[in-house]
Amino acid sequence: MFSTRVSFALFACVALLAVTPVIADTEYSCMDKCDGTVAAASICGGENVTSAYAKGLGTCAETKTEIFDKADYKGTAHMVPCDPHHCEEKCTAVGTVSGGTIECFNISKGMYMSKADANDAALSRGCKGSHAMGSMYMPGEKHGDCKTGENYFDVHSGVAPHGAAVALFMSLVVVCLGGFLADRVEM
Repeated sequence: MFSTRVSFALFACVALLAVTPVIADTEYSCMDKCDGTVAAASICGGENVTSAYAKGLGTCAETKTEIFDKADYKGTAHMVPCDPHHCEEKCTAVGTVSGGTIECFNISKGMYMSKADANDAALSRGCKGSHAMGSMYMPGEKHGDCKTGENYFDVHSGVAPHGAAVALFMSLVVVCLGGFLADRVEM
């Protein structure tokens, strides 16, 4: 009887884990314009990256002094990075969306034809500047500073964006382990 209960508990755990969705990191990073076309409270849908997590790049004032006013970091327009949660909702492809103010970047792209485009991609991911690589440009001042596939702003309100999914998964593990241990105690 004990082995049947253990087998059933293990089977239930495996079945629950098999149907638990795996949530991937964000595919896109994005930015919104700081040129007055969007009200300050509405930039990035109100989800611009907070200064605490943004390395001093979370507001239009910060990106003006840290990025736009510096020739080596300047992109195509004065912009501010958005929270990855907002990018997940708005970006389905690379380019401009949401009335022409949000610019989306696929974080898996690492090479750009112009320095300004590479600078934009870097800022949207939480990096500064770009560097030449042959006849193209890569985000980040130096090679490796802004790794392809990374979004350095991948936080939301101080918690990992998929914290709820991780918590659910860990709850399932605890429940399954608890059931298994309860059967062992009954022996």
